[in-house]
Amino acid sequence: MKRQNYNFKLSPDEKNRFLAFSQSKGLALGTWLRALMYEAESTGNAGKSVSRELESIRLELSKIGNNINQLAKYFNQIKEPVSFHTHATQEDLLNEQLDELGKLISKTSKKLALVKPSVHRAENKKDDNTNKSN
Repeated sequence: MKRQNYNFKLSPDEKNRFLAFSQSKGLALGTWLRALMYEAESTGNAGKSVSRELESIRLELSKIGNNINQLAKYFNQIKEPVSFHTHATQEDLLNEQLDELGKLISKTSKKLALVKPSVHRAENKKDDNTNKSN
């Protein structure tokens, strides 16, 4: 079966970003784009899961932040020395929360790097549509 070409337009910035990303992964641009389409087809997702994942990460970051604030408040209110066992337990809990926060920040940064171009395009499209209707 003979392969067919499919043409679509990209801005120069999109082309440069997509090309640089695909090359950084050792893939030709067409190979990378086909892989994305196969993934979307097999999962039924065309990018919507990323926004849900980011919302989930935001909620987790909020929970961890609240836990860290509670621990900080607790330590700041202590008037007398804390026994070694209690202090070690609280310190371990704080370190665990900080580790989780670091992991989520890293995960969020990676997701945002992938989503940012799409969000930017969507915002520009929304602005364009608003300007046209005014």
